[in-house]
Amino acid sequence: IIDLLTLLQGRPLDPNLVRRIKVWGKHYGHAALEKVTLLQVKNAQILQELLQDPDIGPLIKPFSSLSAVAIVRDEDVPRLCQALRQRNMDLADKLVTR
Repeated sequence: IIDLLTLLQGRPLDPNLVRRIKVWGKHYGHAALEKVTLLQVKNAQILQELLQDPDIGPLIKPFSSLSAVAIVRDEDVPRLCQALRQRNMDLADKLVTR
């Protein structure tokens, strides 16, 4: 529809109209939200070691291959905290931003 209207008009459509057509056509589909906790460690090597740990690995999922951050499901946070403390890791309440 957008392509046809653009062709008939002979110039790009107003962005607000394009957005409205996409909304009407359910262009954006479905989405889901889930609460998670992010675990940030010193570096990617430490994260890789934790991923190999039989107690911790199943509780975390790497957020990105370029970072030292992993996703933790809310229900796994208590078990993860316990396992990290058993490894003498200090836990902060906020991520360190650079």
